Amino acid sequence: MSADKKMAKLKIDFNWPLVGHEKITNFLQQTIISGNQNHAYLFCGLQGLGKKTAAELFASSLMCLGDGQADGKALPCGKCHCCTQYFKNVHPDIFKLEVARNEKTEKLKKNISISQIKELHDKLSRRSFLNSYKIAIIDEADLMTLEAANSLLKILEEPLGRTVIILIVSKLYRIPLTIASRCQVINFLPVPRNTIFAYLEEKKIDRKKAQEISDIAFGRPGIAISLCNDAEMLAEYKKGIGEFLKILKSTVAQKFQMLDSFLNKESDFISTGDFLSQKLDLWQGIVRDLLLLKNSSGGFIRNSFARTELESIADVFKTEKLIDLKKDLELTRKYIFSNASPRLSFENFLIKL
Repeated sequence: MSADKKMAKLKIDFNWPLVGHEKITNFLQQTIISGNQNHAYLFCGLQGLGKKTAAELFASSLMCLGDGQADGKALPCGKCHCCTQYFKNVHPDIFKLEVARNEKTEKLKKNISISQIKELHDKLSRRSFLNSYKIAIIDEADLMTLEAANSLLKILEEPLGRTVIILIVSKLYRIPLTIASRCQVINFLPVPRNTIFAYLEEKKIDRKKAQEISDIAFGRPGIAISLCNDAEMLAEYKKGIGEFLKILKSTVAQKFQMLDSFLNKESDFISTGDFLSQKLDLWQGIVRDLLLLKNSSGGFIRNSFARTELESIADVFKTEKLIDLKKDLELTRKYIFSNASPRLSFENFLIKL
């Protein structure tokens, strides 16, 4: 959005299809209207809440050549050449940075490297092609190496012209305080289940399916949208839930056989750890549901599609045992994050289960 759009007294329309987060939306839109943008923002919250969508809507609206007033010209208009370039990912003044892929294996690397940040600094230091903002969106900024974070700190300490940097993180504790203190921190919280359900109904999703998915999404609109658009993803989620429910009713020998069945023995150490970490997310959700059912709070369970089986299992387990399970799952996650053998960590959990 050009510098002369500081029109606080004029009504400017926005086209931001963001589910929930009304306060954040209003705040960011007001900064566009007033022209008082911070040079750096830190969007933090769980994955799937809409942080990246909000960052892209904010960036594209800042660069849009429309005025947000004429009919059909809400920001971003999607029609001007800036919008066209943005949505084709070829805008010369907008830079998106994320974890790169290994050129040989095509697998994602573990971190954002210092060379990526230095390259970004080089691009931001050049003059704007369109005499406007230069915007950088760094996705999963919490995966920066320490060297990369220190390099970014230098950019934040000496902002270059009309530059706006947006960091997107799901684990704020991984961001050095020196960086967080130089950004405007915006916390994205889970969206109410009813809001997600209403959104899915507006999109003509079957009512039963909309209810099921809004429960599974657990306040994360991005997850809900992905599950609606990807039947295989939804089926895999349900399969993962079914695996753990079966494990809860199995002998130790059967549990180890199941662990072998869903582990890819050819996977490397990192891939195995990532895979089992995803399993932990599912399993912790089930234990939470069992605790809720055990304490007459079944209306809040996440996996409502499996309610009947969950209720039968909840009748078998004592509350104290479920609390111990929850603690053991958290401990297993800590072991994996501290680079203990993922497989051995899980085997230890299954023995105690």
